Amino acid sequence: MKNKTILNLIIILGIILGGFYLISKTSNQSNDVNNTNEIATTTESTLSDTSDWETCRNEEYGYEFKYPNGWRMYETRFENNELVFKDTKKCMSNYVIIDNTDPKKNTPSPFFSIRILSKDELENSNYANITSVYEYQEIRDSYLQNPSSKISAEITIDNEKTLLFYGEPETSEGLSYKQLEEIRSLTPEMRIERFGLNAIFFHKRNIFTIETENLPLEILDIIFSTFKFID
Repeated sequence: MKNKTILNLIIILGIILGGFYLISKTSNQSNDVNNTNEIATTTESTLSDTSDWETCRNEEYGYEFKYPNGWRMYETRFENNELVFKDTKKCMSNYVIIDNTDPKKNTPSPFFSIRILSKDELENSNYANITSVYEYQEIRDSYLQNPSSKISAEITIDNEKTLLFYGEPETSEGLSYKQLEEIRSLTPEMRIERFGLNAIFFHKRNIFTIETENLPLEILDIIFSTFKFID
């Protein structure tokens, strides 16, 4: 009888200890999930915080977007038949360049540019009658000796269909067909960050062309997400 009582006490104690273990484990898992969610939310919030970013607002061509604070902006104009680059904060010309050049480093700097072919320029060219970005690209390829690469992807920027072309090395000289194919098989993220990106879209009879080099995807995504037409 005494042995039976002791056995019952051991069983009851085991149940109690097991219950405490399960409660403690569940609590720890819940805390881990909460911590993971908190880290993810904080990271996402940090990447998308543009409160201290600059704004490129172009009234003439009707668009604006944000870019990182501290980056330099240049506008280009033809003067005496030469292309001239000038530091600016006004974002007024049809060709604007933004980069983050660090003279203390020899590494390539992030680069972003936007160039506009106005409807007046298009009307006096082979693109006079185009009605979409697809027609522009088709005619452009037909006039090039070496047509541009195939469309890599399509996205929408402020309701305008946008064609993306993932970058490749500036020249294929010295690269075998196999090496080129290996580059083309890289993930879109790797190709964009290593070799840049071209994006083309058509808005109110103007052609917009965006080019990037060495630009982290997080920054590019935020620039695209803040891009909007103001006309």
